[in-house]
Amino acid sequence: MEKTIYQLDLHESLYDKNIESTITRVASGWLYKYEKELYNENQEYYYNEVIQIVFVPYDNTFQKIPK
Repeated sequence: MEKTIYQLDLHESLYDKNIESTITRVASGWLYKYEKELYNENQEYYYNEVIQIVFVPYDNTFQKIPK
């Protein structure tokens, strides 16, 4: 079973392919980091460029509680 964002330990990350973002658990919330892959002139992978990092405060409104 894959972890949800609510199950992450502090500073632990997971990648969500649906939104193409790395989510990292931080004190009082999460950081969502969006990146894009850059390639050199030979179309070889060069590196990931950070496009945006968004802080999302902790909120358990959407947390699914196991029965």
